[in-house]
Amino acid sequence: NANGWVGETPTQTVRYTEEVVLTWNAFTKEWYTFTWWSETAEWAVVYKDKAQVSKLTGVNNAIVTLYAQWSADSYIVTFDANSWDVAYLTKKVIYDANYGTLPTATRTGYDFKWWYTEKVGWEKVTEATKVITTAAHTLYAQWEAKTYTVTFDAEGWEVTIASKEVTYDGEYGELPIPTATWFSFAWWYTGDKIITADTKVTIAADHTLQVHWTENEYTIEFNANGWEWTMPTQRVSYTDEVNLTWNTYTREWYQFIWWSRTENWEKVFNDKQRVTRLASEDNATVILYAVWEKWAYSIAYNLNGWTLPAWVDNPEAYDVETTNFT
Repeated sequence: NANGWVGETPTQTVRYTEEVVLTWNAFTKEWYTFTWWSETAEWAVVYKDKAQVSKLTGVNNAIVTLYAQWSADSYIVTFDANSWDVAYLTKKVIYDANYGTLPTATRTGYDFKWWYTEKVGWEKVTEATKVITTAAHTLYAQWEAKTYTVTFDAEGWEVTIASKEVTYDGEYGELPIPTATWFSFAWWYTGDKIITADTKVTIAADHTLQVHWTENEYTIEFNANGWEWTMPTQRVSYTDEVNLTWNTYTREWYQFIWWSRTENWEKVFNDKQRVTRLASEDNATVILYAVWEKWAYSIAYNLNGWTLPAWVDNPEAYDVETTNFT
């Protein structure tokens, strides 16, 4: 009896005391291997294929039915974790039985989800899944990227958001732009790596990005205050201490006396004075105006022994703006 399966194995007629070899099993069962013969449909008394037997029954013309017993085929399953760590690489499974215990896999920055029959999706395999693949096959690890908290260290200066969530192997995305007095934001960094919006997250933990500032610079511009002359400007970093460029402006009948922040006479800096931190805004322009003083000339009179009448009032000095006199 094929025990529910197909094929034909000829019957045998045997005398009670005769010792015979059981007919070779010709039954087949897809994905199963014949194991032995049993006198019941279950796994009771057994005889191997082509076993030598005698005296199976003492009843004349009785029929002794032998039932084929089958063992499910086994296959090797390989676990592909895409080069990441897996507890073991292969195991033997039996057709139509559960897969049973499956290994866990580990991957930096990812949580292991489960095993799949294909690299992308398809059918999920668990310990309770029945083995229906009739050949050696591979199960593929499926992963879920972890999320981490990124904190922004602006060194005490103002930053719009203190932290954000990022996904491992994904991009950092939009990053805040902090502000500070005297300094301009340059970039975020960690270790020796600059982090931008499109940088991939490769740190598998909560981490902090440090701010990098560039010192603000300003330009000192020298104005001749109404005269058609020019002087080179000075480019200065905010914390630099520099000497003002020596004044090269000239004005006929006038002498330079100092620099002013306005066009009036308000004194601010002497010529070549040492200065620092004239402007905090990046790329600001500080204009210094030349302040001029008229040359004054004294007049002395030699009357060669004569005296002036009392009504004569000769001037004692003149400058460039003095009107003509006799």
